[in-house]
Amino acid sequence: MNNCEHFVKWCRYGNKISTQATAVKSLVLGTALACVGVNPFVALGAGVAFFTCATPASKLASRYLGSNFSLF
Repeated sequence: MNNCEHFVKWCRYGNKISTQATAVKSLVLGTALACVGVNPFVALGAGVAFFTCATPASKLASRYLGSNFSLF
């Protein structure tokens, strides 16, 4: 999921990280887990964990694997 924030950050800083897209992805992950019958607290925890870890993991991948590589 890319948006204009990805493009602007890539142009200015060389990385494609969007907190808006990360927030939407974590919401989708938590909702999907809740829909398949996972405990709501586990679904919420998975969404929060993804939101917390996605940006640092993406920054590390961009640093060591190149700016054109994006995990999230």
